[in-house]
Amino acid sequence: MPKCVLSLVILALLLSACSTSGATPAPAAETAPPPEATPTAVEAPTPASPPSPSAAPDITSLDLCTLLDPTSVEAALGESTTPSPGPGLCLFVGASGTQSVSVMALSGEAAKNLFLATIAQLQADCTVSFSMQGEATPTPFPPEVQALADRSLAELIDLQDQVQREQCGFIPTPEEYQRLDGLGEAAYFQVLDLGFVQSGIVVVAHGDTYLAVTYAAPTLDPAAARSISESLAREALAHLP
Repeated sequence: MPKCVLSLVILALLLSACSTSGATPAPAAETAPPPEATPTAVEAPTPASPPSPSAAPDITSLDLCTLLDPTSVEAALGESTTPSPGPGLCLFVGASGTQSVSVMALSGEAAKNLFLATIAQLQADCTVSFSMQGEATPTPFPPEVQALADRSLAELIDLQDQVQREQCGFIPTPEEYQRLDGLGEAAYFQVLDLGFVQSGIVVVAHGDTYLAVTYAAPTLDPAAARSISESLAREALAHLP
């Protein structure tokens, strides 16, 4: 089995917002009325086209903490939690400080780049790592990996699985890795052991959106971790726009 060194993936999603001032403009100075002008026909504005149903949801403006009901997380962990939102991420930390649940979502190019970066690194040396600055390495992608950019997220999950098994000899037990049915177009559960913490993560490809729900604790039972992360992933998926 290849050694996977995974740190928390935080891809910074820039959120820009435009606000209008509520100040009332000062009245203009009184002037003589302008000379009478010939009325000009005013064209009616063209109605805006409705958004395409296939367009990726606007994940960048979404508070990901709203994807999970806090009571569901607390029931899963068996203790109260404190949600901490961040760019593309929401972290629910248990009151004991020993376990947590995180939900992460990316869409469009950012979601594809996450899979492309993983595939590129697996093809290079069968290891995976990410920087805390949110820039997946290596960049730019090799030409043969960049050529995969037109694949769907579900296809990229299949290809990632294929590379791990055929090129890296990653033959996990059912407890370590399982493909899941009934979640988006493709989904899987995987156990990750970082040494100081273990986690069970469910990754879902839902159209152009990447969704990951992770349960983490110092030690965990894979079956229990899958139950927690999968049930919460289903809830989060139902709340995606």
